[in-house]
Amino acid sequence: MSPYRYQLNKAEFMSEWHDSNGQPMSESTYQRRRREATNYPDGWRVFLPDGRVDIQEYQRFMTWLAKKKHDKKQDPRLVAYQKY
Repeated sequence: MSPYRYQLNKAEFMSEWHDSNGQPMSESTYQRRRREATNYPDGWRVFLPDGRVDIQEYQRFMTWLAKKKHDKKQDPRLVAYQKY
């Protein structure tokens, strides 16, 4: 993959994006990420209408998703104190 390409089609994206074990992304993980991107404020920028995936926006989406999952696991009493 060229370091200057920021958008990949589905097949290229799934083969390039590896999990922690070094395996390419599975179809089920791809579909799960697409569903999760519907809640992302700029979700249309991650999975583009023509079937391509924007890598830079995908990384921002994954950061946002990790923060949301972290916030969900926090104790509500601690979250109230952290906001002030």
